Amino acid sequence: LSNSEVIWDLAGNVWEWVKDNNSNAYGSDNYFSLITDLTHLNLYSLSGGTTNTARTAKNQFGPLYDYTSLTTGNRGGLGYGYVNSSAGAVLRGGNWDNGTNSGVFDAHLFGGPANSYYYIGFRCRFSPP
Repeated sequence: LSNSEVIWDLAGNVWEWVKDNNSNAYGSDNYFSLITDLTHLNLYSLSGGTTNTARTAKNQFGPLYDYTSLTTGNRGGLGYGYVNSSAGAVLRGGNWDNGTNSGVFDAHLFGGPANSYYYIGFRCRFSPP
């Protein structure tokens, strides 16, 4: 910013489209909140940019600590995920109505870029030369 301040809040206003693409369907629509270190719930293969590898849900969506419930202290408001029965784009962050379920690691795989909703947006970014 022009005043030398930095904005770190990356969650909670609107869902944001990100470059990754959810190229696979993972079964029935469902939230996941129980992801712990070394737990292989499923392999999530997301592609886009330099991301083109299969990883565990824990490695793909983070965070550092364990998800043991939707209210766990380790989750620390970082969000949780939603997988769907069809391929689509990746939304991150959550919106103003998601409360403690929103967060920088919150990832929803429920739609594509052709979909539009009042609670989905994007973040403008500029990297000076």
